[in-house]
Amino acid sequence: MKYKGMKLRKVLGYWVLSLSYSKTVYLHRYIWEEEYGSIPDKMILHHKDGDGSNNDLSNLELMSHTDHRRTHAGWSRDEDGWTHKPCPNCGLKPLSEFYKQKNGYQSLCKPCSLEASSKFDKEHIEATRKRKREYWRRKVAKEKASLHPVDD
Repeated sequence: MKYKGMKLRKVLGYWVLSLSYSKTVYLHRYIWEEEYGSIPDKMILHHKDGDGSNNDLSNLELMSHTDHRRTHAGWSRDEDGWTHKPCPNCGLKPLSEFYKQKNGYQSLCKPCSLEASSKFDKEHIEATRKRKREYWRRKVAKEKASLHPVDD
């Protein structure tokens, strides 16, 4: 297959254009840059319909890596920005339902997070009790052995 006389091949679902023997470029990047100029640093092109071989300009959207990750992770946005994200346990929820962290939002919504931490707390408490019981059992056994040495 060819684009403007240059050879094309498909790599992992994307068309790659051979500009010379040793120089290749993704076709969607080439098409974008022909129309709008170079792609700014830290920005990438997203195929709106999810089809990496559909390189129509109307199907390409310039976005940051963070926005691209969020888009593919199932987040929703409107003209004001990101509004919803998926909780792996219960589905799409408003961002207000998630605890904010320094670098974004917690993966679980608040109710699921509380449930998970409660379950972790119970398991952690039981494991700690078990370790303490075992520690004291060994300590008492060692002390008894030192008070009543076995004669040979």
